[in-house]
Amino acid sequence: MRGRTVALLAIPSVLFLSAVLDWPHSNANKARMFVQETGALKTLQTLNTAQVQYNSQFGRYARSLAELGPPACNLIPADLAGGEKQGYIFTLAATPQGYSIQAVPVAFGSTGSRTFYTDQSLVIRENYGPEPAAAHSKEAGHGVAIPTPSSIGAILDRSMHIEWNRSRMHAQETAALKALQTLNTAQVQYNCRFGRYARSLTELGPSAANLIPASLAAGENQGYRFTLTGTPQGYTIQAVPMAFGSTGSRNFCTDQSLIRRENYSPEPATSDSQEVGSATKQPQD
Repeated sequence: MRGRTVALLAIPSVLFLSAVLDWPHSNANKARMFVQETGALKTLQTLNTAQVQYNSQFGRYARSLAELGPPACNLIPADLAGGEKQGYIFTLAATPQGYSIQAVPVAFGSTGSRTFYTDQSLVIRENYGPEPAAAHSKEAGHGVAIPTPSSIGAILDRSMHIEWNRSRMHAQETAALKALQTLNTAQVQYNCRFGRYARSLTELGPSAANLIPASLAAGENQGYRFTLTGTPQGYTIQAVPMAFGSTGSRNFCTDQSLIRRENYSPEPATSDSQEVGSATKQPQD
């Protein structure tokens, strides 16, 4: 009887140890999905930019991905025009208002755990579930929880703390990219209303056009500092970490082209910097 009791008491310990040993592999899978989801968001931004350019050229939005790709307009690469990229399937449909684009994982729970949606408003929306995101889904980035080490407790060693710090910075960088998307959308709306782009964040904020929240109009958001400057062509926006290497390891910028660019160093990103995601490497198991 005593031996059976010892064996029963040992079962939870074995299960707990198994979960601890499996954590790095599980974390790698989650990190890989996160990269693929980030790639899908970047692709939706690329498609929105292509649609803006297509509309400027032809006076209407493209009604299919094929119309945006080679050999039609060559505004997007051939693989994206085929409807699949980095673990996600993309579909474009014409609507009475303009267009809609959906992005769903090729294998939900393996290549991604979120579905996405965007349209002519340029706002990207998401759904944490297998159901496709839609126009009523929440805006991408809202409600993102930055992980904390307390849930891991005493089993975290130094390498795991380093991974947590990287995950936190990645979350803050993703929030900065989302803020740039919000600012670009606000500038498009401001230009439609006033016939020009805003020359400062204040002009977009609650005290003026009320297109962005007060915190972003003040120039700071989740570890990043934002500046908006008017230019002869339109505008430029820069996003720099408040503490490089701690709140972020990338600098970002964007302008009236709606393209977001990045620099993996303390120097601010510029219009000559690489496009966001163009050098992304997916983690290996």
